[in-house]
Amino acid sequence: KLIGTTKIASDDDATNQTFVNMTEDGTTLNLNGRENVVVNAGGDLDIRAGTTVDIVATDTVALTAQEVILNPGSEFIVNSDMRARGKVTVVDDGDSLIIHGAANDGITLENTIADQDIIFKVDHNLTSTEVLRLTGADASLRMKGLNPVEFRNSTNSISATEDNELTVKSSTIKLDASGDGSGTMDLTTEGSEKMIKIIGEAKIASADNIGTYINATESGAYLNVVATDKVDIAATDSVELTALNVVITSGNEFTVDSDFKARGKVTIVDGSDSLSIHGDHADGITIKNELEGRGIIFEINEPGAEVMRLEKQSDGSAYEALRLAGHNSLRFGDDNIRIRKNETNQLVLKNNLDGGDILLKVDDSNDIILSLIGDEDGEHSVGIDATTLDINVVTVDIDATTTDVSGDLLVGDTLTVGAGDNILTVSQANGDVFINNNANNKDIVFNVNRSGSG
Repeated sequence: KLIGTTKIASDDDATNQTFVNMTEDGTTLNLNGRENVVVNAGGDLDIRAGTTVDIVATDTVALTAQEVILNPGSEFIVNSDMRARGKVTVVDDGDSLIIHGAANDGITLENTIADQDIIFKVDHNLTSTEVLRLTGADASLRMKGLNPVEFRNSTNSISATEDNELTVKSSTIKLDASGDGSGTMDLTTEGSEKMIKIIGEAKIASADNIGTYINATESGAYLNVVATDKVDIAATDSVELTALNVVITSGNEFTVDSDFKARGKVTIVDGSDSLSIHGDHADGITIKNELEGRGIIFEINEPGAEVMRLEKQSDGSAYEALRLAGHNSLRFGDDNIRIRKNETNQLVLKNNLDGGDILLKVDDSNDIILSLIGDEDGEHSVGIDATTLDINVVTVDIDATTTDVSGDLLVGDTLTVGAGDNILTVSQANGDVFINNNANNKDIVFNVNRSGSG
């Protein structure tokens, strides 16, 4: 028995810092080494104290055994840094947490109980609060509730704001699948405008067909909308394209399946010709071939079926003409009223309606000069209503049953009556008038109508 605080000390330690003793009341055992305290046991080493075992060393306390077991009645407290050079296993009820560096790529924290989690909590507002957990059943990292994963500061975060919604929050969100760090897409704001920026010539493409995509040129000056089959732009109200020039290049044709309205000039360019349609003329809509000296040709849907054309006159004059192709007709209201050039190169003005007439008028609506009067029985007639009828031709041939002249009839040279061999001529020369019956042995008879007899 050591009385009081008597020490068992080393004779070689002049400083008396290496010793074993107890406190005055015998409740505490002190093991003190000026440098190290080494406790070795071939079997078990059992150190007990009523209250405290105090092991003090100015350098190191070494416990060497196959197993060192500490059985605190309440808790095991380390009041300084603690280093474990091997695996640390924390066992609490049914869970077992292992911390070890056995993996070549770093430290491992492992819950060795099947499908159990590793939960991370903090003391938030004096309440133990879960932040996240590593789930054993799903082998995943799960944030608790609305807790975000933050990057650098709270303005850069990822969180589940709803059960089925993920929110990525930052002033600029960059997506980079370039492989060279140049970037693929930015979600950002400039001023009050929210926008998605496509980097360089990156494409928004169909996963099933990368030939269908939207992208911009490197300079950002052009937007490309490309499809291997069809680009379908649909809106319940309007689709508006606003640009200095809107260019549509189709490999085959440009089709509009509904009404088409142009509020400005429409210019159609094909080959060397350019057709414009515009309404800037005071009198109405203008259709014009903008290429000098070229006409406008109208065709129907039959091979080579030209109807007419608007062109310069072929005689080299400065005037324009409407030319009907071939023997085509200019029709008026009815197929039986028309003008055309017939197969013998004659101009035919025709009204084929029964009893239909052809009237030539001047300014006043009642001034009919020439009437070509049709009769369904073939008894046609010609009516000329004029103060003077001046016919300046070598021969005038009137083939009619009756010729009625209500006023003066002025014949410049010879008036011929009859046909074949029975011809009467009236002519004048140098003031002399000649009446000739050119039929052989026939008379000239002058009759008057007196009392109903000739």
